[in-house]
Amino acid sequence: MSIATNGGFSGDNALLAFAAIQQGRMNDELSESMRRADVRSQMAQDVADIKAHLEQANRGVDKFPEGFPNLDAELSAFMEKYGDEPACADMIDTVKIVADSVHLHVQEHNEDLSKAAAQFAADHGKWAATGKHGAEPTMPPLAWKAYEDKDIETMITHLQDTIDASGTNDQLAMIHLKQLNDNINNSSGMVSGIIESRQNALASIVNNLA
Repeated sequence: MSIATNGGFSGDNALLAFAAIQQGRMNDELSESMRRADVRSQMAQDVADIKAHLEQANRGVDKFPEGFPNLDAELSAFMEKYGDEPACADMIDTVKIVADSVHLHVQEHNEDLSKAAAQFAADHGKWAATGKHGAEPTMPPLAWKAYEDKDIETMITHLQDTIDASGTNDQLAMIHLKQLNDNINNSSGMVSGIIESRQNALASIVNNLA
């Protein structure tokens, strides 16, 4: 039986050409699968860091006033890095819920701070305009508010679910990578077999002619 390809090859040549095409496709798929697995692994580690920083910021609103602003910046960088990454499409929405909530939390604090500053300016101006009688108004410190227990638990659960999903998908990705690698090895074995068969046939012809 003769096997032909669109390129005009037949027989063993067709098999070699077909194997080369298939190997090229499988190598491309293997490279992309490895890239996706690496990106998802990085993302899972970043989510674990965000989870730890969220818990720290919420517990330390009195001791670490920079906690929530730093977390907001971290989440913004995270969304910038992974938001359009196809490998993370199934997990990014869960993290976005947390990112939006933290960003709103920071905005509300800044708005409260602006209102307090405006009130202080008004009180201080009135105090100065009326002869500076009595104690000079001072800008009261505005502490960060911690999330309600149920709200922080929901966000922590969202982040942990994302980490767990990444772990499950990593296992499936490893199985897929192994299958691709096995297919590539099998294809390579077929090519090697064809070449060896040709060499043996050529050697036999040469020996018969000798």
